[in-house]
Amino acid sequence: MLELTYSIETIAILIVIALLVGFNKTALPSLGLFILTMLMLLFPPRFAIGFMLPLLMVADLYAIIAYRKSVDWKRLIKLFPWVIVGLTIGYVTLLLIDEKHLKMMIGSIILLFISMMFFRRKTNDNLLAGNHQALLTTGFGIFGGFSTTVGNAGGEVMSVYLLLQRLPKAVFVGTVAYFFFVVNWVKLPLYWSIGLINREMLQLTLYLSLFILLGAYIGKRVLPHMKQERFNQLILFLTLLGAINLFF
Repeated sequence: MLELTYSIETIAILIVIALLVGFNKTALPSLGLFILTMLMLLFPPRFAIGFMLPLLMVADLYAIIAYRKSVDWKRLIKLFPWVIVGLTIGYVTLLLIDEKHLKMMIGSIILLFISMMFFRRKTNDNLLAGNHQALLTTGFGIFGGFSTTVGNAGGEVMSVYLLLQRLPKAVFVGTVAYFFFVVNWVKLPLYWSIGLINREMLQLTLYLSLFILLGAYIGKRVLPHMKQERFNQLILFLTLLGAINLFF
């Protein structure tokens, strides 16, 4: 197990990460990959992936209460069977892949997501019709389950999928929040069984929980006033830099 060195710089970065995890859950679900790249500045990929899960689960608790009246359950129920397929594939991948290739895989996923975001802007209503909608649900469900397992990166997949559905902002965030509340509890025993999570991580999460909840509160207050397009552009740019860094 990695020994943590709690320098002032490390503590400051952890607090910023905790605030962003909370903000991610209640305002901007596409922050997940940026948070993961920040964690990878401090820790090896497997430690970063494992440590991020309990942080997200603390934020989940605030998000599902804050957005309990803004959930599209119909879409979630259609997604979950395919997500289980993706979770299974992702779990097997984590068992087989080494750390070097894991970093490259996460970097590739990030670049793919960014490409998907640009693709979304050029799509039209034809993607939302008939068989296309069913195909989108299947593909995004499997890919979302896989990416959230290998890198806690499912938020970006779900963001693209739900943006395509043109949901209202609050319903968008609430649906993502409930989706990951369920999925993260499924992932917890899987991560524990292969050593990605241990008691030290849970203890550190407890220390950071106040900052996570503070970030979630700030996100809930900011969301109604947020001009999302320019903010998304900044996050996409920072995430792109993080992805390139993973390859080197």
